[in-house]
Parts: sequence; structure tokens; C-alpha cells
Amino acid sequence: MLLDFDILIVTMCHLERKEDVSRFMRTCQTLHAAGIPILLSGGVYLDEKRQITSFYNFMSTGNGRRYQHLTTLTISLYEWQEHQTKRMIWRLLYRSRALEKLEISNPEFTDEYLRCGDAISMLPNLKELTMSWDDPSELQGMFAKMVSKLTKVRLVFYPADIWIDPIQGGIEPRWREPVPEDLGIRWINPVELLEKFTSSLEQLDVVSAGFTVTDIPYINMKHLRIEWLGYPTLPSLVLACPNLRTLITRCPHSDFPDVDVNEVRQYNQSFQQQTSWATLDYVSASVNELHLLAICCKIRYLDLNCLETEEEAQMLSTVLPDCHPSILHIPFGEFNMELFPTIAQSIHSDLLHLILSVNLEPYSSVQAVRVLDLLLESLHPLSISKLQLNLRWTASGFKRLWRFPDENTKPVSTELFLTDLDPEALACRIASSVPSLKYLSLEVNHGDRAKTYWQVEEEGSCRTSKGLDCELGEKVIFKSEIEHPFR
Repeated sequence: MLLDFDILIVTMCHLERKEDVSRFMRTCQTLHAAGIPILLSGGVYLDEKRQITSFYNFMSTGNGRRYQHLTTLTISLYEWQEHQTKRMIWRLLYRSRALEKLEISNPEFTDEYLRCGDAISMLPNLKELTMSWDDPSELQGMFAKMVSKLTKVRLVFYPADIWIDPIQGGIEPRWREPVPEDLGIRWINPVELLEKFTSSLEQLDVVSAGFTVTDIPYINMKHLRIEWLGYPTLPSLVLACPNLRTLITRCPHSDFPDVDVNEVRQYNQSFQQQTSWATLDYVSASVNELHLLAICCKIRYLDLNCLETEEEAQMLSTVLPDCHPSILHIPFGEFNMELFPTIAQSIHSDLLHLILSVNLEPYSSVQAVRVLDLLLESLHPLSISKLQLNLRWTASGFKRLWRFPDENTKPVSTELFLTDLDPEALACRIASSVPSLKYLSLEVNHGDRAKTYWQVEEEGSCRTSKGLDCELGEKVIFKSEIEHPFR
């Protein structure tokens, strides 16, 4: 039986692999023509010279009509190599008028003949742009001439003035904010750089950036992720993004050794007496950054970086009363859990959902029991209705993966404790210890033990736990509360 071409074309649309689409296209001219939009619809990724040459030749066939189907393009080359490759890339950019999403690394802005920045600025339908570069000197001109209205931008800047330790290796910034002028460091304030898109930009992701206070509000900016060159500054964020919903900040050196933390914190607090955000939906940061920023508004979901030290515990105790989150995630590293009661006492009654990830590696089995006792005692006064508890034993998997043949791999007492741990018994104990609790998720990261979900029920004067179906627990009750676009 001969199949109608329409059926074959529909079949092509449901193929997941481009190789299979290509095989269909090679059967006849009709399917070849019909397959081009399908082949290009999922986007194109180019990271080798031969790929660029092959793709350029493919797109140039048919008087360039294939470019109308190219909406997503990624060009990722460490170096742009010889002149011929550069010319092909420039022609690809110049002719891809239908592009909506572009990701490009190390563009040759300094090549006066190719003018890749001009080609990008003339793309009429571009909405999402990701760029990484060494020298931002030409960026301002490119963005100023851009004809499209960008809605999502990711900019990665590799500072030229960095210090490489020849002994320890790695790259460390050799400055702190404010950046000394005599270092000649080339960095751009993204608020000023993207000024043309104040009314359209909704999402910004920048690496190695420094915000300064400017009167340039991005009224539609909802999501911001920033890796700071120096230390985070709250006034610059509030003024630039007055309607922000998602804030993710990262600092390479979050201990801020050259900063008077108390002075900056007090300045941030006083600034918020004049203006601030009304509420934030999601914030992810280290405790040090949050303490410095001193955010004094309601945060629905507060997602902390790993907690390690007593000083960080003290900082967290000052942060939580200011932002009183509804959902709080605290991952503990090699943390002294004897300090947890102090943290619990600072938790506001607004907290409904608590996520704890506890590392039991530093403890013996007797100490692990003590940790659980402390947790339950501290959680008793809280008003939480949902609890997710993750008990980790990070060293066991690491040792098993990297051990030498003659290494002693006898299990330690905490491993045996986790192996023998009864999730049902622990769930019942937690249910009776936390009066407000309605739902519980338990995860023991040891061996192949599956995550379990529980519903707390009242039976007379007793509280018991009832096991829930994993799909119901994971997708309904404990479905992901993180809805920001940076996941």
C-alpha cells in the first residue's frame, strides 16, 4: 500500500532525531523539501569548523530560501580560526532574518571587514540573545543599533585583568568593588548597556558584572540572575528592576574580605525605607549575600546555598525575620547541627513548607540520632504544613567510586544507621512531633532507597502517617514550587 505524502510528512514531524528526518528527506524531492522546516525547527548547534562549512553549504542551496525556517542558532567556537570560517559565520548571521534565538561565543567584533556586531544588530525578529566575549568595547554600539526588541539576554564577560596562580591553578579576581580605576579593568554596567530595551526586557542573566545606581528602570524585568564582579548592591537592583520576581545572585568571594559588611548592610536597610520591592517570588543566594543585601520584603521561596559555619548560622538568624519566607530550603554541609535550634527560633510563622538537606557524614550513629532529636525538638513550635527531609551520606558513594583495591571499605556506623533506618517509623515519629504537619517527604541518600511520601492523619489523640503513592506525592503534593526560567 502506498502512503499519502501528507501522512509521511506528519510522521516526519513526530521524529525526535534529526538523523531520522534526514533519512526521510533523502527518499524523494517532495519529502526533501517538506523536511527542511522540520529539520531546522529544533534549532541548530555548531561548535566545529566542519559543521559550520557543511551547514553553510546546506543553507546556501535554493537561493537562500531555507533561512526563513531557521529560528534558533547556537555558534560555540573557542576561536573563530581562519578568515574563511569567519566569513561563513558572518554570512549565516546576515542572512538569518527569521532568527528569534541566538547564542554566540567569542564573536569577532574587532574585525572591521566582517562586522558581526552589525549583522546581529540588524536581525529583525531576535528575542533571545546569549553572548560571551573577552572585549566588550563594541557591544554598546551593537545594542544601540539593534532593530529588534530583546526580551531575554544572557551576557558572559571574561575579564581581561585576572590573576592566575601558577602554583595553585585556577582563576581568581584580583580586585574588589569598587574597582580601582588604575587597573584598567573593562567591565560594563548591564543596566546602561541594555538601555534600549527598558520596555521589552523580561529576563537578564549576566556573569562577571557590576551594577551601579542609575535612573534606568526596566519596568518589565521579572527574572534576574547575576554573578557579581565585586559585592552585591541592593539600591542598584531595586532601581533597575522595580518589578522583579526572581533574583539569583552569586559572588565568587562571598566572605567580602575588603568590605565593611555592617556599613553596607545598614545602608541597604536605610535605602529600603524609601523604596523597595513589595514582594519577591523566588530568591537564591548565599547567606553572606543575603545578610549583606538585607532584603526587607516578603520572599515566597528562599533557596539558600550550602550552610557550613556558625557565623553563617548567626547571619541566617538575622535574615529570616526580615523576609519571612513561605518556602525555605536549607542545605547543610559539614555544619554543626547543635546550632539548628537557633535558626529554627528565627523562623517566622509565615513558613509553610520547609526543605532540609542534612549531611550526616561528620557524625557517628549515636550523634546522628542526636541530630534527629534536635531537628524534631526544634520543628515542634513551627507552623509548617509540609516538610521535606533529606538525609545524606556523601562520603560513602565517593569512597566507593574512588577507592583503591587495598582500601579498607568496611562500613562505618553511620552508614549502618542509614541502612537500618525505617522510613515508616521515622515518618510516624515526625508526625507526632510536629503538630501542624500535614505532608512529609523522606529521602535517605544511601544505597538505592527510594523517596517516600506521607500524609499525616489524626486518630483520636494520636497522629499517624499514611504512605502515599509516589506519583501523587511527587507531582501533586510536593510538585516543584520553583517556576523561574533559570532552572
